[in-house]
Amino acid sequence: MNRFSELDNRFQLIRYLMRDIFLRSRARADEWNQIGRSVKPGRVVVRGATESDLPNIERQYGPLDNVGDPFCDTSKLTKIRYDHLLVAQVDGTYAGFLYWHIGKKPFFAPRVTRFAHIREVQVLKKFRRQGVGKKLTLNALHRLKALGIRNVFLATAETNKVARRLYENLGFKQYRRQVHYHLRINGSLKNDS
Repeated sequence: MNRFSELDNRFQLIRYLMRDIFLRSRARADEWNQIGRSVKPGRVVVRGATESDLPNIERQYGPLDNVGDPFCDTSKLTKIRYDHLLVAQVDGTYAGFLYWHIGKKPFFAPRVTRFAHIREVQVLKKFRRQGVGKKLTLNALHRLKALGIRNVFLATAETNKVARRLYENLGFKQYRRQVHYHLRINGSLKNDS
């Protein structure tokens, strides 16, 4: 066997092994993609909320974490305006909600005379990355425009990259940043966690 045929055989073996590795990794990626999909994308419908949606919203929002927050307690939820509350369904199954309020002259934007503040955009985990948040937000913006609202504000965590990308793609501009402080009071002046 001459030197060139030996190199050729090695090259063929390496090519075969590389192809095998590629095919196996692709098959593994396909398996993980199937596992990662909780729900196949379906038909998203956004509609105005009704009283029958309130238990789903309360369940989704979780236990009371903010005294006075209407989304943590159905008895408070019944006092919100249904015409400011939207619900999304995917193939007829509850998938999330959006709520806004309308105000005048916000303290953080004194030149604005009338505005809407989108308070909550919540999508159940299994329906995320299927366009539910986008459809909720677009539907709200359409309704707000019909009401003559020209200034819409919302807030999200700086770390919520998916929401930030959605809002920026819809034309929202970062308006300001907010700093949160924490102080733990336990009788000690030392910096303890």
